[in-house]
Amino acid sequence: NPEITPLVPVLQSYWLMSHVAIIMIGYVFFALCALTGLFNLILMNLLSATNRVKLLFRIREFTLLNEMAMILGLFFMTAGTFLGAIWANVSWGRYWGWDPKETWAAITWMGYLLYIHLRLFRRTGRKTLYALLIVSFLALQMCWYGVNYLPTAQQSVHLYNRNN
Repeated sequence: NPEITPLVPVLQSYWLMSHVAIIMIGYVFFALCALTGLFNLILMNLLSATNRVKLLFRIREFTLLNEMAMILGLFFMTAGTFLGAIWANVSWGRYWGWDPKETWAAITWMGYLLYIHLRLFRRTGRKTLYALLIVSFLALQMCWYGVNYLPTAQQSVHLYNRNN
């Protein structure tokens, strides 16, 4: 519908603005994590006897950047999810409804929490951890963008391209 209409009342909330802004900040940090994880996977595959010292130094730098971005991303995603729950309670009288976007947000959050915990164990290989980061970022893309194209998402409270 090309006609511009006023926002529905549920979208005129400061809880919504803070929820979306903080979640997006977390997404930026998670994108940085995915990139550094991908760079580390590439560097690990390029390791040889001649460049080992230099590449291990770069891998260590990317790992530190990755872990700092992961902690910030997880903090912002958690805070944004709590703000979204407050907004949902104000708007619909419930904190969590397990609609497709909320379900994928939970899957994404658990994937990043799994990474945070598995990195503490020495038995977990670095390549496995970086692959988990990339899979978690793909889950994040599904949560952010892909869920809008699922047939079950047509009943979601998160779709605003139609009249709710």
